[in-house]
Amino acid sequence: MTFYRLIKESVAIQCTLTLQTNGLKLGPGSSSVTITELLDRVQRYTTQWRNVEWTRRISVPFQSGNGSHLKMFLSGDFLVRVKDDSTSMEVLRFPSSLRGVTEKRWTVRPGPTVRRFVAEPRQDLLVLVERKSM
Repeated sequence: MTFYRLIKESVAIQCTLTLQTNGLKLGPGSSSVTITELLDRVQRYTTQWRNVEWTRRISVPFQSGNGSHLKMFLSGDFLVRVKDDSTSMEVLRFPSSLRGVTEKRWTVRPGPTVRRFVAEPRQDLLVLVERKSM
C-alpha cells in the first residue's frame, strides 16, 4: 500500500491532517460526532473561511437605545459592548453551527467604579479593574 493510498483510505488521518494544516484543534463538542462528520465540518469550515462565506449574519448596533455610543471589544468568540458610563456590559457569544456553538447573550452590571476589564472566554474569566476611591 502506498503512502498516498493509506491517507486517502483513512478518514481519521485525513481529519488529523486537515486540522493540523489549518491550525485547528478539536473542541468540546467534537466527541459527539463521527469522524466522517467531523472531517466534513472541518472541510466546510475551512472552505467558508477561505471564501468568506457566512451561514448567518448578526447585526450589532454601535449605539444603545438612547443614542449613546458604546465601546466594543472582541475577544475570541465574544463581543463585549460597554456603555459610556460603564454601568453595564452586554456580552454576545457568536454562534457556529459547524463548531456546535450556540448564540448566547447576557448583561453584566459591574457599577460605575469599573475603569477597565479583561475577558478571557477560554478560561471563563472576567477581570474588572475599579477606579481608585479617594
